[in-house]
Amino acid sequence: VLLLLSCGVLGLNLTTASRAYLMKPRWNLTVEEQALSRIHGLGQTKEVTTIRCIMNDSVEKIVNDTQGCKKHLADILLLSKRVSKADLALNQLYVNLSSYKIL
Repeated sequence: VLLLLSCGVLGLNLTTASRAYLMKPRWNLTVEEQALSRIHGLGQTKEVTTIRCIMNDSVEKIVNDTQGCKKHLADILLLSKRVSKADLALNQLYVNLSSYKIL
């Protein structure tokens, strides 16, 4: 099955698939997670393999790193019972865009 993420989150049953190739990361990580949950859904009998294709020094790498920071912040704020100042240190949550060498 080959489809765009924007189509893969719209109520489709993709449990016949056994592989997912994510070629272009989205700014919103939940879009990717929702599309992947369509493959891992009820009725899936096979092992599912997910492959993310991300090149170094690319916009996709920046998006992927930003996704990780956003997920980390959401996990801290939504799943933790107590949030300390150390958890919210800006240097841990900030994606330093100047470190990327994109032409």
